[in-house]
Amino acid sequence: MGKDDWKTVNVKKAMMDEVERMLRTDAVRKDGITNMSQFVDLALREKIERFERMRFEHINMYDDHVKILDNKLGRAGRILSVYFRDARAWCEYCDEHMCVHIQYAWEIPGVREVLAARKIAPPPSRAV
Repeated sequence: MGKDDWKTVNVKKAMMDEVERMLRTDAVRKDGITNMSQFVDLALREKIERFERMRFEHINMYDDHVKILDNKLGRAGRILSVYFRDARAWCEYCDEHMCVHIQYAWEIPGVREVLAARKIAPPPSRAV
């Protein structure tokens, strides 16, 4: 990684001291974390994933589609449908066969089971 791939942030000393203390624990070492940058990177990735999970809510499932609330759309969120037809998924909102809504639909255990039984291929994994 080059110098342009990094940004600097200010963190309170007390928080830095706490992270340094955590870096000396077996639990953190078990995860392969050996320095402050790795610890902060992991913490931020986990927080981003948590907020992304809060973005979507599974509303309902029907024979050929699933209803999802995307809290990021509009003021109060928007309910949209992801359809599963002809062994392909299609998002009515994005008008696409691959989008975050389709990826989220596959994260819902009950939906995943039905789609797998119908031989509908899962989307590639999301990279954070």
